[in-house]
Amino acid sequence: HSQNKNYKSMVKKMVKGLDEWTFADGSMKNRTTRGDRALWYHHTAVGEAFVIMEIARTANVEIPATLEKKLLKAVELFHDAYLDHSVIEPWAKEAHNSQASNGHQKDMPALDWISSLSAWFNIFQLRYPEHRTAKWLNQELTSKSLSLKIAENTGVTLGCIHKALADSSPEGLAKQEEKRINAASELSIADSSPEGLAKQEEKRIPADLELPIFDDVEYKLEEQILKINIGDPKMKPLMRHMGSLLMKCGSGLMTGKKKGWLSFVSSDSNDIRNSRNQQCHYDYFQKSNDKQAYELFKAVLSGTDSILDY
Repeated sequence: HSQNKNYKSMVKKMVKGLDEWTFADGSMKNRTTRGDRALWYHHTAVGEAFVIMEIARTANVEIPATLEKKLLKAVELFHDAYLDHSVIEPWAKEAHNSQASNGHQKDMPALDWISSLSAWFNIFQLRYPEHRTAKWLNQELTSKSLSLKIAENTGVTLGCIHKALADSSPEGLAKQEEKRINAASELSIADSSPEGLAKQEEKRIPADLELPIFDDVEYKLEEQILKINIGDPKMKPLMRHMGSLLMKCGSGLMTGKKKGWLSFVSSDSNDIRNSRNQQCHYDYFQKSNDKQAYELFKAVLSGTDSILDY
């Protein structure tokens, strides 16, 4: 778009159009009224809407607060109608360019098998992690979800950001826990040697340090860096923000094949790059409107100082 001077004005027109065909009750013009396929067409309209929203954010185009509120209603309408087709019937019964629904919606696949305009499943979790629909999507979508692998219409997936969201789902956490247990079992055998026991003693948090925040959490001490496995259930409030955190601050303090380890440095660290990255993480959680995640992040920071300064 750097070669197109009209790019921003085009995006403004897209946002204006979206605002016009998104109604206050959460329905979408000529889509939520499509009879026995109203639910499907409502989904595609929501999918288009959230792609436009991301384009607008990238282009620094202002998004009306009223539009965002209407789109949240549209998402809730999809959520409720997906679970109970009668919810969408007040609009579907208009049967715009379609067959009458008679209280039943057809051609609506399982969430995992929706590929067309399904990027919004992940965009919504990224932007509104505490919303009830975001939590529902996180519960229902699995690692087999086509929304993670295929980007019909847009042609581009969000890759590791979507993967981070999938890894925070119940299925993802269960797999990580299984791998952690298996790895711990293998380590217990390997580390029974004198050399292994010496390393364990070196990396163990001192017993006289009372740090309940680290109970049952897998961690690593590498010189003056504490690495926490945020795949552990106790760290789930942090895990659900990994996609957003990656976008805002980069992957500097995230390690592991699936970015499942988050690193921490002490507050007086001389490592300027890591300290700045950690400050970016702190600023993100402070502004996240997720008190649980923010308090957990602060507790880990405090514990990090206690461990590394011990």
